[in-house]
Amino acid sequence: MSDRIDAVVILGAAVYPGGRPSPTLLRRVEWGIELIKRSEAQWLLASGGVGRHEPSEAQVMRCIAVERGIPHQHILLEERAESTWENARECAKIIREQGWRRVILVTDPYHLPRSLLAFRAFGVDVTPCPICRGHSGTTTRTTLLHQLREIPAIPYYALRSLYQRATGS
Repeated sequence: MSDRIDAVVILGAAVYPGGRPSPTLLRRVEWGIELIKRSEAQWLLASGGVGRHEPSEAQVMRCIAVERGIPHQHILLEERAESTWENARECAKIIREQGWRRVILVTDPYHLPRSLLAFRAFGVDVTPCPICRGHSGTTTRTTLLHQLREIPAIPYYALRSLYQRATGS
């Protein structure tokens, strides 16, 4: 079995007016780009639909990645997802279609447990690689709110994951 990484999947975050990435989105895509360059992964899968502001999170990530040297033809976009659950469902389809075996998942550490539950519910065994550079650009209040949101979300996703595996729906 090859140790080669097939793809790096980056989960989206907010896009600000004018298509500017939020600090969270920028941190995630920068970390994903660094991992691609380190691992020599062939593909970047940017996941995230349109939130409050256009364009999609995935499109903003692609623009940043291309500016930082990732070839346009090695970037796939998943632009339907509006939640972590949908990120996992839609990315799972692409991962299977591409025949990828080794995939790294990039998101913030507080978001990782819920993300892993969702991806595994759809039968995708991703290798987690949380951002290890703090929360630069994000206020302490916003970081705390993001972390607090995970308290009810993790048990909810655990139950949803069990239901998904049991019923396949």
